[in-house]
Amino acid sequence: MSAPMAEAIMLEGNPKEFVPTWLQGAWRREYIRRAGPNKVLGEADSTVEVRYIQTSWAFVDIRRPKPEAAAAGSKEVAMAFAGVTSVSGRSGPDDDEGTPPLVSWHSCLDMDVSACPDAANRWIEAMSGSPRETEDKGHFKEALLEEYDDAYIERNQEGTLEELWVRIDDGGNQFIAARRGTALFVVAGGHFGFAAHAEDEQGSPATFVAGKASEDGTWRIEQSATDPTLEGKELVLPGAMEEWTFLAGSKVHPASVRPALKFSA
Repeated sequence: MSAPMAEAIMLEGNPKEFVPTWLQGAWRREYIRRAGPNKVLGEADSTVEVRYIQTSWAFVDIRRPKPEAAAAGSKEVAMAFAGVTSVSGRSGPDDDEGTPPLVSWHSCLDMDVSACPDAANRWIEAMSGSPRETEDKGHFKEALLEEYDDAYIERNQEGTLEELWVRIDDGGNQFIAARRGTALFVVAGGHFGFAAHAEDEQGSPATFVAGKASEDGTWRIEQSATDPTLEGKELVLPGAMEEWTFLAGSKVHPASVRPALKFSA
């Protein structure tokens, strides 16, 4: 059991509000449907494995083709981004009244660095409570499907994309979000996400990974959008714990996270 966040740990950031609990946790995407030229949504595509980790404010989203799809010549490519999330509109996606809540993901990091070349400035804006405007938005509606206990349909505002999200971990009471430079690390229950541009690791390549707690008492990387050889390896965070700034909405002391976090210094 993780201990509550100690008062001695300063939490930084000034979000206007945290995201609702129904969005917090670890998610996998079951499929995406895209509209063609006729604007009609096509067949469900499940060739990309997606892990989306959402704390009460910060998020990491890792997407890469499933190995079998890649081996079959899939044209899908890896994508990954991280930052903070905001929600507007009514409070819950299970209410039939009015327009479903609109979720906006304000990326501060992107594995395509050209999409977020000014990561440091984006973090300054996000930490002040005024994150950079984004086109990455979607309305969420509860998916009442027998095969899933906790699932939501996301549709973009134009109606040209539909995604089915299934929550695999509601996070319990173990949420952590932390920054080192522009790098971001998040934990939701037994799942984590880590995102870093190359400069945040002293010259090593950009790293965008997700994983979960392993039975051997470590955090293990399961999905890597940047380097497939990292999958299966233990997560080691760069630097020392003291070099990380913990963000508003973190709910446990970093030293009490289980499994214990491992740092390189």
